[in-house]
Amino acid sequence: VREIADEEETIIRYIDRYRVIEQEGAVAEEDRLALIEKIGEFRALYNLYPIQVDIGEQGTLALNYDPLDLNPGEPVNVNFSEVSLIYYLVHEEDLTRFLNALIDESGLMLPNSCQLFAEDVAELNFTQLGFNLAANCTLLWFSFDLTPPEVIYEY
Repeated sequence: VREIADEEETIIRYIDRYRVIEQEGAVAEEDRLALIEKIGEFRALYNLYPIQVDIGEQGTLALNYDPLDLNPGEPVNVNFSEVSLIYYLVHEEDLTRFLNALIDESGLMLPNSCQLFAEDVAELNFTQLGFNLAANCTLLWFSFDLTPPEVIYEY
């Protein structure tokens, strides 16, 4: 009975936080195909040139509970991947619109770095519509695994 009461107390303590991260899409399997499709949708929405996407290998880190917490709950892993984007721009606002849309999308994306540079400055022609800039950005994509595989230690 005491264990059930402790579990109920933990649920009550964290349920609102969990609902927020669940609504944001952070508590989900990492769906690489869905991310690529979403990038394609934003590309079409903002009339962007093709975007080169590279999603790195997924890493995992077990989250540690506060050692003073008497009832820490079930194990939770945070999964992370580096997402690299390279694309050409007509105007620097193309960069901010696209990145804002991507970061505001469900899931947890954290911009890591972004470089914006002019393409061959000597040959820029502002009288014709075409890309003048290029962006090279990396983002960190996080998700939480609430049912991590059990680690069995053999001695």
